[in-house]
Amino acid sequence: MKSLFRLNYLLLIFTFFVLNNSHAQQILDSKYFFVNNDKLFSLEQRKDTLFEFRYYENFEFRKKPRKQYRIIKSKTKGIITLLIVERLDSIPLSSKSLRDDRFFIIGIEKLSNNKIKVINEIKSYTKNAISKLPFELNLIKDKFGYTYYEETYLKSLNSEFKIDHNFADEIMKSMKNSYSELLKQYMNTKTGDMYRTGIMSELLGREMVKRNLSPISAKNKLKKFF
Repeated sequence: MKSLFRLNYLLLIFTFFVLNNSHAQQILDSKYFFVNNDKLFSLEQRKDTLFEFRYYENFEFRKKPRKQYRIIKSKTKGIITLLIVERLDSIPLSSKSLRDDRFFIIGIEKLSNNKIKVINEIKSYTKNAISKLPFELNLIKDKFGYTYYEETYLKSLNSEFKIDHNFADEIMKSMKNSYSELLKQYMNTKTGDMYRTGIMSELLGREMVKRNLSPISAKNKLKKFF
C-alpha cells in the first residue's frame, strides 16, 4: 500500500513539473507578423520550437520555414521574455549542415495584446560561449527590435486607404522625427540590416498602424510621391 502511495505521489510530482515546464515554454499564443512592404515574416511557436515563415501579402506562405529555433532556456520578467535558442536549420554559406555557433539570444517584449517587440541580433554563439553568459535581461537592454503584429489584428486593419501628397508628407515627417529616437538603439544592435530597409519598414509600419491602416504595401503607395 505504501509503495502504491509512493508511486502515485511520484507520478503526481512528475506530472506537475512537466505541465509547469510546458506552460513556461509557451511564449507565443498566436502568429505574429513583421511587415516589410509586401513581404511578411511570421514568428510562431510550436511546442518548444520557434518558426519564421515567409508570407505573401495575401497571407499565403511558403511551406518551408526560413528559420527554426529550438528554445533551450527562457526567463520572463513582467512583459519581457529572454530566450536562448538553437538554430536547427542549416545556415547559408557554411560548410557544415549545422554550425558550431548556432546559438542565439532572442528577446520578446509584449507591447500590447496584439503587438510584440522582437529583438533578434545576428550575433551567434557556440554552446560553450553561450553557457558562460549571465542569463539576465541586460543582454537585451537598449537593443533595437522589430514590431510584430498579431495575425487577426493585422488582417483587421484598413487596407483600402488611399494616399495623397499631404498625407504622404505627414507620414514622412513623422517617420523622420521617430527615426532619431530609434537610431541609438539601432546602432547598438547587430541587426544585419545593411541598407536600413528594416528600420524604415518598422517606422512606416508604426505610422500606418497608429492610424488603423494596414502597413502591407504602404510603401508602394508612398513611392509615387518621393
